[in-house]
Amino acid sequence: MRGFDHEALGEEAKKELEKANPDLKVIVKTAASAPEQANQLQDLVTINKINALMIFPQKSASLTQPVTQVKKKGVL
Repeated sequence: MRGFDHEALGEEAKKELEKANPDLKVIVKTAASAPEQANQLQDLVTINKINALMIFPQKSASLTQPVTQVKKKGVL
């Protein structure tokens, strides 16, 4: 049985969203672990200067604090 391909789904959603909203830039990141997701989250905020976030956590407990910090910075 093959696993769910999150990256392919994310890339397809990116294409559709950017096509429907030309001013929108969508960044898709996938991670193998919760710590990797937390690191990516920091990069998205500090390097990419995101203003909105949609996240599907590996383990929600380990991302509660990082997501809370992102929200405090004004990211939706």
